[in-house]
Amino acid sequence: MDDYKETSKSWWFFHPLKGLSITDESHDLECPMFQDATIISRKHLQQIVAGITKLGGKHQREIVSLLSPDPRFDWGEDFQSFIAIQRTGVMDSKDFHPQLIKDSYARAQRIGALLGLILLAESRHGQTCCLVEQLHRSQLRLGMIDLEEGGFRYQSGSGGWSNTICDSRRNYNLSRDDLKKIIIKEPFEALTSILAPQKPSVPRSLRKAVEQSAIRLSDALHLVSPSARLLGAVTSIEILVSNHGDSYESNLRRLAALLGDDAITRYDAKYVLRARHLYVHKGEEIEDNDLPMNAIGLALSCLLRYAEAMRFFRDKDNLVDYLDFVSYGMRLSSIWNESEKKTFDELLKHEQKSHNFPFLKGDVTETLKPST
Repeated sequence: MDDYKETSKSWWFFHPLKGLSITDESHDLECPMFQDATIISRKHLQQIVAGITKLGGKHQREIVSLLSPDPRFDWGEDFQSFIAIQRTGVMDSKDFHPQLIKDSYARAQRIGALLGLILLAESRHGQTCCLVEQLHRSQLRLGMIDLEEGGFRYQSGSGGWSNTICDSRRNYNLSRDDLKKIIIKEPFEALTSILAPQKPSVPRSLRKAVEQSAIRLSDALHLVSPSARLLGAVTSIEILVSNHGDSYESNLRRLAALLGDDAITRYDAKYVLRARHLYVHKGEEIEDNDLPMNAIGLALSCLLRYAEAMRFFRDKDNLVDYLDFVSYGMRLSSIWNESEKKTFDELLKHEQKSHNFPFLKGDVTETLKPST
């Protein structure tokens, strides 16, 4: 009878990250920037593995080559960084997906979404970083053979538009200190306070809504179909403001309550929600590349403002009820005098304003390159 039992150990999990290059000379695993997680560069792997005294030189090289393959043979991933997650527990060799791996991936998704969304919000060219795993879900790899003439072609990529940084020469080159300064400044501080800590101190239903919304929006950025990108962006909005399958008219009113009427015009929100409705219920594909970008801008602004407002509410239902209250007030404001309007404005718990994202000010498709 086999009495061998797996023991609890401390593990580091390395999730490849594309589009961001960390410029620090050394890693920070001893004092991670997110307490249980951090960002390291590919070059740090050799430092980390070299510090494992129980490994011989041959095994060290093997580990590095597996985690960080030669760029010529990495299937076009061309990543320069990892999101490193620390977890302690039993790695059950009989389980193909141990709980530690699931926990690590969920944490990497949150941090990856945070970085990707904030760097997009700061971007003028509309491109950002992503987990390599997100890239794999959106790329097509296709081999073609001419059986008569012996011709062969291979296509890697999708040929469509996305917000992914495909060329490493366009990576964000940042130190960890620079990255910290970006993610804690306005208007990102509230979102960072929810996604960056391992255990944020916010009500569970609100935390879950923000996490799921951020991950869905982050996924949408790296899809190449306009229809899929718009669907993902609108889904991220619905996670925040919808309850139990509310109509898109209700969601539109709540968006206006959260961001103001000007945002509905700025992001073409009525057309965005209508296009999603027609795609889901009638299968009408979206061909316009500008519309998904408006949807992404709308969703990102909604997420940032929602994260700022949620500290005033006990749960998601409470916040959605508040948005309905604000919506009713906005519709009644035409019959109020100035004193009544002022009283209503004083009841607002949030700043009713959208954001001016640089990537929406120009023609983003001029800089978005087809995935190849």
